[in-house]
Amino acid sequence: MLNKPRLEAELIKLYTKSPITAKECANRWAIIYNEYVLTANAAATVRSTAADSVSRAALRATLLSIFIQNKGGQTPTQFAAAFQAAFITYWFTPPQTFVGGGGAIVTIVPPTLAAALVQVMVASAALRGENGQRQAAKSTAFAIDTWTRTITATVAPATPVLIT
Repeated sequence: MLNKPRLEAELIKLYTKSPITAKECANRWAIIYNEYVLTANAAATVRSTAADSVSRAALRATLLSIFIQNKGGQTPTQFAAAFQAAFITYWFTPPQTFVGGGGAIVTIVPPTLAAALVQVMVASAALRGENGQRQAAKSTAFAIDTWTRTITATVAPATPVLIT
């Protein structure tokens, strides 16, 4: 099962930490998301960790590029679309698999995260101080958790199920 409280707690730590470099931020995001999905299930299957290092590296590299580009002032819509693409890349580089109960492979990752992230960014723009950072982290965790639970894996012999 996905662990939303842990995701939220780790994002709060990231958001309230002193300023960090784009590289450190991308690395922390990749670690946080990978650890969050470590316990994901698809029906009676559990997520395989065989591709973790490759998927985590792909997410880290894509996020680093986004964070560097964002210094030029992307709009929330541009940033959110790029962020969404990074997380979709995570699930398909290589395609995430699940083991046990016949196995499963991720087949559908809906492109709906960007819209939720734009809402979070717009709502968070007026927040200030550590309490504002904590609220932004919680809202981001909610958006990512909600989106992750819409990802579909196909369980053998060909039954689509949502990830939990």
